[in-house]
Amino acid sequence: MKKIVTLSLVLISSLSLLTAQTHRLSNDQNESRALPEQPQQGIKANATQQFVLNPDGTWQFEDGSYSIVKASNNEKYALFSSGKWSPMETLTDGDGNTYDAVKIGNYFWMTKNMQTTKYSNGQPIKLSPDNNADWKSKAGAYTNIDNKIENKAEKGLLYSWHVANNPYRICPKGWRIPSDDEWMDLFTTLGGISNAGVPLKSTQGWKPKEEVTSNPNGTDMFMFNGVPTGYRQMHNENSAFWHLKSEATYWSITTKSDNDATAVTINTLSTLRVGPSPKFFGRSIRCIK
Repeated sequence: MKKIVTLSLVLISSLSLLTAQTHRLSNDQNESRALPEQPQQGIKANATQQFVLNPDGTWQFEDGSYSIVKASNNEKYALFSSGKWSPMETLTDGDGNTYDAVKIGNYFWMTKNMQTTKYSNGQPIKLSPDNNADWKSKAGAYTNIDNKIENKAEKGLLYSWHVANNPYRICPKGWRIPSDDEWMDLFTTLGGISNAGVPLKSTQGWKPKEEVTSNPNGTDMFMFNGVPTGYRQMHNENSAFWHLKSEATYWSITTKSDNDATAVTINTLSTLRVGPSPKFFGRSIRCIK
């Protein structure tokens, strides 16, 4: 039988989080943050959260896998049911859209897909729903998922790899497109490439493929919020969208050849697929720091 209890949380400085269960949340994700010259007096974040106490001795937040608290200095922190916690950062794209980011492994990761129509310097990115020549151009191109603008707010946009690699930069200053090694750091943190799919996926919106009978949704354990977007590719010289409800795909900045770069694919299973993809395909973009 599950029991729901209300616990008071206090985050003390940047070193520990205490709960009423005396459960210490590890800070081993936060070592790369620059240390201040003078010791901090202690940053306290007070919050009241409801927890579910499971029969197996584990706990989780009643309404999801994480909770966000704000300290007295207005800094935000993400608390995870896994026993980890992370400071939160904010970044702003060329359109003025803002995104939260949390630290998973050694890097801060955006918690949503990019949805900007401009590079960071204000230069427009080419909107090209149907012209495949634009997708082969090194200037870069983007489109709405399934050519529906209403998908943008929740799922972001699909970009050619040339957008990720454009010298105008789609990521704001201080942020970058992850490389293969940086993607692998994320997967290793979440248990390896054969296990990382479930904690990366969103908790709803996924539809199983015909051969899949298990629940296709994820647990979103670390706020990555991998929503199903599918991808855009050329098909008989026309644009086509594939696996709109059963795959989330992302670019790595790592190039494999003149024509191919690495793509990361999360599917309805727990495993991930990492491999070469034509640079003119349309995929999601995340920035890291």
